[in-house]
Amino acid sequence: MSSEGCQQCSGIDACRRSTEDTGDDDDTNNSIITLRLNVFHGGITDWLSPHIPTFVNQTAHLYNLNVTIEIVSFDSEARMGVWLDKYVFNSTEYDGYVVPAHYLPTLTENDQLEDLTDFVVNDMHDDWGDILPFVRRWNAIYNNQIRGIPLTQDVALMLYHKVLFEKYNRTVPRTWDEYTQEAEFFNGLLEGPGGSPIYGSCKRRGLGCGNSNDVFSIMSPYAQANGPEEGVLIDFANKTALLGEPFKQSLKHLDDQIKYGPPDEFTMTDEGITHCAVLFFLQRKCALFYGITNGALLNQPYYMYKDFLGVAALPGSSKILDRSTGKLKECTIESCPHSIYEEGIGLVNYAPAWGVTNWVGAVHAGKGELRKKLSKEFFALVGRDSLNDVIQNTTENKKIPNPHRRSHLVLDDWLAKGYDEEFAESYITAYESTESLNVAKYPPVDGSLDMIVALENVVFQYVNSTRGNGNEALQSGTEAALKTTFEGIIDSKGRDVIFRQYEKYLDVYKEPSTDQYLNNDLQVYGLFLSGAVLLTSLGIVAWMRKYRNEYVVIHSQPQVLKVALCGSVLMGAAIVPRSLDDKWLSIENCSAMCVLYPWVYFVGLGTMLSALFSKIERIILIHEKPNEGLSLHVSFNELKKSFIFAVVPNVLILLVWTIFRPNYWERSKLDDTDDEFASAHPDTFGRCVGNDANYTIIYFVLLLYNFGISFAQCLRLYRCTHNQKVSLDSLEDKWIVSAIMATFEFWLIGLPVLLLMADNYYYDYFVEVSLFALTALSSLAFLFAPKYFYLRDKLRNRGPFAEGMSSEKGYKIRSDDPNKFLRAEEMTDGDEGLLFRTLSSGYEGVGESGHNDELRKRLIVLEEENRNMKHVVGELEEREIEAIPPSMFSQVTT
Repeated sequence: MSSEGCQQCSGIDACRRSTEDTGDDDDTNNSIITLRLNVFHGGITDWLSPHIPTFVNQTAHLYNLNVTIEIVSFDSEARMGVWLDKYVFNSTEYDGYVVPAHYLPTLTENDQLEDLTDFVVNDMHDDWGDILPFVRRWNAIYNNQIRGIPLTQDVALMLYHKVLFEKYNRTVPRTWDEYTQEAEFFNGLLEGPGGSPIYGSCKRRGLGCGNSNDVFSIMSPYAQANGPEEGVLIDFANKTALLGEPFKQSLKHLDDQIKYGPPDEFTMTDEGITHCAVLFFLQRKCALFYGITNGALLNQPYYMYKDFLGVAALPGSSKILDRSTGKLKECTIESCPHSIYEEGIGLVNYAPAWGVTNWVGAVHAGKGELRKKLSKEFFALVGRDSLNDVIQNTTENKKIPNPHRRSHLVLDDWLAKGYDEEFAESYITAYESTESLNVAKYPPVDGSLDMIVALENVVFQYVNSTRGNGNEALQSGTEAALKTTFEGIIDSKGRDVIFRQYEKYLDVYKEPSTDQYLNNDLQVYGLFLSGAVLLTSLGIVAWMRKYRNEYVVIHSQPQVLKVALCGSVLMGAAIVPRSLDDKWLSIENCSAMCVLYPWVYFVGLGTMLSALFSKIERIILIHEKPNEGLSLHVSFNELKKSFIFAVVPNVLILLVWTIFRPNYWERSKLDDTDDEFASAHPDTFGRCVGNDANYTIIYFVLLLYNFGISFAQCLRLYRCTHNQKVSLDSLEDKWIVSAIMATFEFWLIGLPVLLLMADNYYYDYFVEVSLFALTALSSLAFLFAPKYFYLRDKLRNRGPFAEGMSSEKGYKIRSDDPNKFLRAEEMTDGDEGLLFRTLSSGYEGVGESGHNDELRKRLIVLEEENRNMKHVVGELEEREIEAIPPSMFSQVTT
């Protein structure tokens, strides 16, 4: 068939692009454009071609363009799958397609289809509103975008011999059980042509004759009660194939229908693939017929059936699948929310079945803007001018388009074409019933065509082998085999891909959660802090070794300082496991890190405090026993006692927590309020969590214990020394207290901030690792900075500790009154308990053993004590304190 502006090719390979065509060039100076459209078969070409002259004239008038349309039809004995795979999917040759709406998701995911949303809003106006709402919703939209313009609607209806039903006062079937009952009742009655026996039900049963559609139509009301979101062949909630009892029930109904059907249902010729069963019914040889056909059910001239034909919606079911048990149960308002109460039955669940071939016009996204615009306008014109295609004169054979617009269901238009009112009303009513919230559709996803083919083959094999004599065992075996096939198809196409497509089709898809991780900058920051603590500690060790013979190092006892350094290193090292997440480690290992880093930090904190406590204990002991001539040297036993006091309770608390309520790694939503209208699920982040808020409690308990013992120690030291005028190595007691207090001041400030930032993963990490590093570094700063500056000033011979080094001033402190200095003439042999001894006797011993390393170190200490005493005396003189006579300095040797 040819018409003005139309080039038709009966085979794809025979069609070539016109030499006058400008291809994808959208230059409006090109006056000749050939649009190439691909369709499945010649019937669609016959339907589209009459609209081409109108479109050509329209474009010539509006755009001053000479447009031709080349319709390429497949017209092959092969099935639709071959056409789709070879000429539609991943094709770039055509400007547009007339494809089943069923395949819009696949084509869209292939980036082949243009988004028509803006065109519909700006150019189709009220014409879009004329399309039936459910047709728009289920045949045009994918992922909230319009991807096709509906051109027809393929649904299943039931036809019945209304004369016989009225004659015998029979009820039009409302359920599939009633369908079987009525088929049995009418089968064999001498009501056929010429008084021949009539068949109860007639259907085509040959391979490829719609066995899959028959099963789908029957099982839908048994399987689906809550709309397409549930699905019929696929359970989209559980992401599995769905057959079970609904499928076995449909096989049972097919067995019954075959018993009451014509014997040649399995031997119909190729001519009957689409129409022969309908024709058999229209010849008044059957009482009942149902089906989804390629085109309208009423595809014969009206005169053939006007006197006897009744049209109704497909039967439903009074039972529905309980998906939790896999069994059928009676419908209730809760289980079948879209059901209808039918007298004598109760609630009946209807699930009108839509066919695969709901044809839509789709535009290739890869073409130029002008070509895409022209393709859109052509498909819009075909849909807009489709009234005469749908409602034809009563003497004409029906073309493909079925009603799919409001304007197609206006009674007066049907009457104007010569249809009688009773038939028109019943047909319109039946068609409107398919616009249901519980409409049943084949799953519009990748692999669905494979599933339909498998369903067709399996059902044909079953009915062809049983010929109406099936049993429960055969039905169960068929169901199990088909389910295995379905699962294989789903897995081969990608389970996640299939269910993502269906969610987009239902417009409930949300972009998946993005697993958030610590960004590189934060991790670098945390690891930098950990490295800073380690390098600072190593630097201090190197500094101590370099100046190991200096008084300030020897008198501070390196072994005690090294314990404090080990504690600080552990505190900083806790940042490393805190910085690891499930981007680098498994969930199990991340959970281990959640337990590890509190252990590392608090054991390190206890270790550092143990070193400080040992010095505090020694200072307190000296003040409590001033008459025993004690030095500041901390013994190993004293250090061990402090370590047990500071570390062991921390270990016990951590051990109880680890055994009974350990932290673990969990991914959570960044936003707990998952907005149902959001376009994406909230992103997730991983973090350490604990039951019953123990993540916070463990910090509180550990910090409370460490703060408590530290405060108690500092208070003891204060009470012991606040009234004394004793100078102990550059006021080391003050720096020890400062180191302890700085640690807990940071925590007093940081812990509330940490609690406030707990819901923000990034701030939480930033605050926590900052606290780890600051508490470690502050302790080191207060412990070693005074010693560093002291030594620096000494070596430069300046500063408060380096002045007056050559002065030969010395002093003693009276044991009975520490607030007064003891003059030289007041000293007696009986004076005991001097905190700082005169140095003359010590030098004599060193002189005799100059090669002894321990004595040499002692000499350095005594020299430094001598200088300190000189400096203190000088300060007292400057403050006009009671003068010390020169005779006192005879006690000091240089």
